Amino acid sequence: MREGWKKEAIKEYCEFKYGKNLPKRKRVIGKIPVYGSSGIVDYHKDFLVKGPGIIVGRKGTVGKVNWSEIDFFPIDTTYFINPFLSKVNLKFLYYRLIESNLTDLNSDAAVPGLNRSAAINQTLLFPPLPTQKKIATILSAYDDLIENNLKRIKLLEEMAQITYEEWFVRMRFPGHETAEWDEESGLPVGWERKKLGDFCTKITDGTHDSPKKTKGGIRLVTGKHLSNGFIDFSTAPFISENDHEKIKKRSEVNTGDILFSNIGTLGNTGFIHKESEFSCKNVIIFKRKINCNGFLFTLLDNKNFRKNLESKSVGVAQKFYSLNFIRNFENTFPSDSLVTKFNEKILENINLRFKLHYQNQNLKEARDLLLPRLMSGMIDVDEVKMG
Repeated sequence: MREGWKKEAIKEYCEFKYGKNLPKRKRVIGKIPVYGSSGIVDYHKDFLVKGPGIIVGRKGTVGKVNWSEIDFFPIDTTYFINPFLSKVNLKFLYYRLIESNLTDLNSDAAVPGLNRSAAINQTLLFPPLPTQKKIATILSAYDDLIENNLKRIKLLEEMAQITYEEWFVRMRFPGHETAEWDEESGLPVGWERKKLGDFCTKITDGTHDSPKKTKGGIRLVTGKHLSNGFIDFSTAPFISENDHEKIKKRSEVNTGDILFSNIGTLGNTGFIHKESEFSCKNVIIFKRKINCNGFLFTLLDNKNFRKNLESKSVGVAQKFYSLNFIRNFENTFPSDSLVTKFNEKILENINLRFKLHYQNQNLKEARDLLLPRLMSGMIDVDEVKMG
């Protein structure tokens, strides 16, 4: 053990305090993040805890550790941390708790729960305060880069939607000043009623079966693994290669295809940016058509278009989009030449988003590799010169 490092209980460095009940009906829209066990669940006008601070999942997503840079409201499915700042650096404590594997301390089989006594009595390695600050600075540098990339991705998403609205809602597309307009429809000449299927070589869906989950093999992606065009493979379960090959015959995915959740949570999207081997369930698969997939992806991500789809969806207990409904859904769409022009422009935006996304994946892998080495003292940060 390095000089000055101590193995002590978490309770020597902080308290775990209960969050407060705040039902949805009592929340007033504001800028204060409301934290549940899995992260931000809403926003409110008042805070319970001054930021920055740490939130730990108590019920539900047990032991998940979240950081809030600003004032926040932790609800009663969480603990919030009261640190003893004379002994511990707050940001270091955040990383220390992540590495402490609180998720393994589930004390209730029926309703997952984190036992406070078990959590605070865990013994962990703690370095001296100056070393804590250095470790926090090193790890924060990775998280700051990740956060900056996420902000840039969000801006790119917003820019894509602004361009879509400008061209196809406000009708200020390139050449609109000299465009010919149809007197009867009030639309530019060349705009016409089309089906979503006209923008694809094929529309199919994922498997309807429930293949057995395995410890390894091929990932099975569902709608809940899709978000803002990206696929979170890390949380997708594995299935056997035999089951994957059966699904692949009907539901193979390729680069440029678009995934769209069609049951439960409707409208989550995933853009297949590079070749990946995985299977799908509970998603629509839009097979790529050259000069259309960027336009189609932006269309499916447009909030007004999605509201239009959802208003016409069916299902009593659980809303869903049938394959036939999606294939035959009609709307008035721009001319082919304008779709092609938009597609060329928006693919640059999409490619940049994925470049930033891949950078974040590499940063997270590097940070996660570094985290246990720093917390164990394997790396002597006292020898590291901080800029």
